[in-house]
Amino acid sequence: MSENVLQVSTKSDFRETYENISKATLGYAKVRLVWDSFTFGKYNPRPLKPKQVGKLVKIFDAEGVRNMMPETMLPLVVQNATHVDLSSLAKHVGAQLSLLKVTEEGIPMMVLSGQHRVKAAISRREKLLDEKKSVEKVFERTNDDQLKKRIHELEDLILEVSYWGVTVYDKSKSGQFCYMTSNRF
Repeated sequence: MSENVLQVSTKSDFRETYENISKATLGYAKVRLVWDSFTFGKYNPRPLKPKQVGKLVKIFDAEGVRNMMPETMLPLVVQNATHVDLSSLAKHVGAQLSLLKVTEEGIPMMVLSGQHRVKAAISRREKLLDEKKSVEKVFERTNDDQLKKRIHELEDLILEVSYWGVTVYDKSKSGQFCYMTSNRF
C-alpha cells in the first residue's frame, strides 16, 4: 500500500481521516471517459485485471452503469485547487454535475481508484457503438420505426456511458487519502 493512502483502524483514525477528506474535498463533477486523460496506479498500484473488467461489463449490461451515484464516483486528486476551475464543481453530491474543467497543470488527472470501472465503461461504450452501426445499416434498408427507436435508445446509452462522476480532492490540503470502493463496482 502506498504511503499516501491512509489505513483506518480505530474511531479516532476514522474521525481524523474524515476531517482530512472533508478539508481536501473541492467538489463534484463529471469527466469524459474517452477523451480525458487519466493516471491510475499512483495511489492504488493494483494492476488492471481483464477478468474483473469483463465482470463489470456484464453488470453494466444487465443493470446499467450507475456512473453518477456517490458510491461509484471516481476519486480524483489534483495537486492544488488552482489546477481546476472551481466553478465547474458542484458543492453537494446529488446536484447536477458539470463537466470538470482542468488547467494544463491538472492533466493528466490522477485517480485513486476505478481503473476497472473506467475500462469496463469504455468497453460497454464500444459495444453500444458497434450495435448502433449494425442497427443503422438495417434501418437504412427497412426504414422500420422500431429500429429508429432502438437507434435513439442506443444514442442515449452511449451518451450516458461516456461520462463518469468524480469527487475532486486537493492534495495540498491533505497529503493522505482514504477511499472506499464498493465490491460490486
